[in-house]
Amino acid sequence: MHGRQYFREPAVANRFYPGEPADLRSAVERYMATDAPCQTTFGIVVPHAGYVYSGAVAGAVYGGIDVPERVVVLSPNHTGMGPPISIYPGGVWRTPLGDIVIDQALTARITASDREHIIPDTDAHQFEHGVEVQLPFIQRRNSQAKLIAMVFQPLPLTMCRKVAEHLHAILPEAGVLFICSSDMNHYETDTITKQKDRFAIDAMIAGDPIGLYHTVQNKQISMCGVIPATILLLTAMLRGRPVGVLRDYRTSGDVSGDRSHVVGYAGITISLCC
Repeated sequence: MHGRQYFREPAVANRFYPGEPADLRSAVERYMATDAPCQTTFGIVVPHAGYVYSGAVAGAVYGGIDVPERVVVLSPNHTGMGPPISIYPGGVWRTPLGDIVIDQALTARITASDREHIIPDTDAHQFEHGVEVQLPFIQRRNSQAKLIAMVFQPLPLTMCRKVAEHLHAILPEAGVLFICSSDMNHYETDTITKQKDRFAIDAMIAGDPIGLYHTVQNKQISMCGVIPATILLLTAMLRGRPVGVLRDYRTSGDVSGDRSHVVGYAGITISLCC
């Protein structure tokens, strides 16, 4: 697949977020309104629902961080298309705010680190919204940032470790932001969702990828991005001691008023302690 130029067109504009540039720019600005000083951080966990539901949570995170020259967006695979681990091979992703370029050199190195499992692929990304909804926030913070986009189906913990080891070995320790795109518990009552999400949030704040992985399984938490979050935290552990801060948490019921079937949204920053 290398050698071709790929153009990934927006799949969920006018559905998950405004499709007109001026409207999208205005929405992102509104969601990112914050007085927090911008900080450099290792990684973030941010939701990927329609902006009307989760934009404020994402904005509370993006509004307080610096976005460096490279972003690595780790997303769950909602469509079931493509291989278990899919990395977008090159070219650009287009949004109403302009193009964001794939860092093809680092993408190729990540692919070469494990050609059996990390597959250059466009199918898994074609209709997947998990990466796409992050891009306007990224572009607002740094219009020159380059992208590495990876999409994951459910994986055993051993494979999560391998991916983390590859990312740690290949990606520079400076100038990179890891972004886990994930919503939290799905389609239970507001009360149950908040209770379940607290278990997963506590594990992420503690910087505990193994605890997160097993807690989501054992507590039956339908956190779609548990694999990306586990990989992010495992990578962080290879570089220091990860510590998380919960920046915002809401449920869809806060917008819709329906508390009987909600989705949870958490915004978390992950920093490294020596």
